[in-house]
Amino acid sequence: MEYAVHAWFFHIHHPLKIFIEGHAHHHKDPFSYDAMPFFMSFVIASVFAWLFSLFMSDADALGIVGGLVLGYFNYGIIHHIMHRTEFQEGGYWRYMQEFHFSHHKKPKMNHGVTTDIWDRVFGTYSPWEASDLKGMNLLKKANRFMDMFH
Repeated sequence: MEYAVHAWFFHIHHPLKIFIEGHAHHHKDPFSYDAMPFFMSFVIASVFAWLFSLFMSDADALGIVGGLVLGYFNYGIIHHIMHRTEFQEGGYWRYMQEFHFSHHKKPKMNHGVTTDIWDRVFGTYSPWEASDLKGMNLLKKANRFMDMFH
């Protein structure tokens, strides 16, 4: 789901420009808080609830959509943390953080935030170099600044 939304709603040209424009702002300013307009989550959840209710009971449709919303909420928290925390070198989350930051340099590649599996499956995985991690140095500076308050 994470890959599908990120790659197919935010990075492919389609008539729903609000998805692309909101996400483009996030790419211009990775430290901003608005990767997608907040109300779009409600719109998307409502559309999915309606679609699912065509094939199942309303209760089942709302249960599934509720689970998807909870998953998306958790994804949003992880994405937010990725842009504000310096993870330890060599760990899984540092790997995923570098993977995600490289996506900001190469927007058609490395769409995953919590896993790289789907990028490998769909052929959008791309190795990166230190020069692809431009935002990481800003993250480090931000953390040094915040350390003054601890």
